[in-house]
Amino acid sequence: MIEVLNVSHKQITVIKNLELFINLRKLNLMDNNIVRIQGLENCKLLEELSLEKNKIKTIENIIHLKYLKKLDLGQNRISRI
Repeated sequence: MIEVLNVSHKQITVIKNLELFINLRKLNLMDNNIVRIQGLENCKLLEELSLEKNKIKTIENIIHLKYLKKLDLGQNRISRI
C-alpha cells in the first residue's frame, strides 16, 4: 500500500497511470513538464499535491480531492484563479 509517491524531475508531461494508487496521501510531481492537472480521479485520499515548477495554466480537476490540505502550484503559468 503506497501512500507517498515522489516523481519529481522526471520530465513527465501528463499525469497518468495512477489508477491503482487509491491509498496515495502525498504526491510530488515537482519540476516536470505537466501542462494540465488530470489523472487523479482515483487518488481520493490525497492530502498533499506538489506541482510546482511545471507548465500548468489552469487550476482544474481537483474538486474531488476532499482531503487535500496542501496544494503547491508555485512557478507555473497560471494566469487566473
